[in-house]
Amino acid sequence: HVGLYLGVISRTDRRYRLHTEPRQRKDRFDDHRAPQEKRELDSHHRDNRDHRVLQGVPDDDGALRQPLRRGGADVILPEHFERLSLSFHVDTMDKRRGGCAPNIAYTLALLGERPVLMGTAGQDFPEYRRWLEAAGVDTSLVKEVPEKFTASFFCSTDESNNQIASFYAGAMTHASELSFRTAGPADLVIISPNDPAAMTQYAEECRTLGIPFIWDPGQQCARMSGPELQDGFEGSALVICNDYEFELIRQKTG
Repeated sequence: HVGLYLGVISRTDRRYRLHTEPRQRKDRFDDHRAPQEKRELDSHHRDNRDHRVLQGVPDDDGALRQPLRRGGADVILPEHFERLSLSFHVDTMDKRRGGCAPNIAYTLALLGERPVLMGTAGQDFPEYRRWLEAAGVDTSLVKEVPEKFTASFFCSTDESNNQIASFYAGAMTHASELSFRTAGPADLVIISPNDPAAMTQYAEECRTLGIPFIWDPGQQCARMSGPELQDGFEGSALVICNDYEFELIRQKTG
C-alpha cells in the first residue's frame, strides 16, 4: 500500500536537515542519480541506501538566509499576524522523490523483491513512475488523478534550523477510491501513512480478505483518532512506530 509524496528541499549550504516526520534518519543517498545507475552503485554507497529510502516525506527544505528566531531579522511582527505577508530569499532548492510507501518499495526492490505500489498520485507522477519502474517497483496499481498534483511537503529552513512548512494532500485525498478487493492477490500488505479514512478502509479489507498486513501509521498518528489507530491494530501482523509515535498511540488508545 502507498501514500505518495513529492517534495522540494532548498538550502543555503551543504548542511541541511529533514524534519519530515518524528522518525529521524540521515539522508545521504545520491537520489540525483539516474535509476539505471542504482545497481552499479559503488561499494561505499551500500551503507547509505537504506537511510535514503526510509525517509518518510520528502520535503521542500528551503533555507532562509535571515534567522526567524527572536533577536534575528525583524521580519515577523507578532502584532500584525492577522495580515501576515512575507517573502524570503532562498539560496538553493532541491526537489526530492519519496513518500513512505515508495521508499519502502524501493528498498524492497534493492533487496531483489518485486513490490507492488498501490496509491493515488497526481498529474505530475509520470516521471516518478518511470523512475520507480526502472528501479524494479511495480506501479500498475498507482492511480493518477489528472486534476490534482501528488501529495507534497514544502519546508523552508533557515541557518538556525527554524522552519516554515506546509503540506499539500492533493491526490492523496482520493486514496479511498482504491480497494484491495480489486487489487489482486497479495502475500503481505504494508499500510503506510496515507489518508486516514483510506488507511482504516484498507485494514478492514485486509482482515476481510485474509491478507496479512503491517500497520504503519507513521506521522498520521498525530492526525488519527484513538479509535482509528486502534482499528489498524486489529488483526495486524505487526505494528511499526517510533518512540514518539508510540507515546501518541498510548495516549490516544489508552
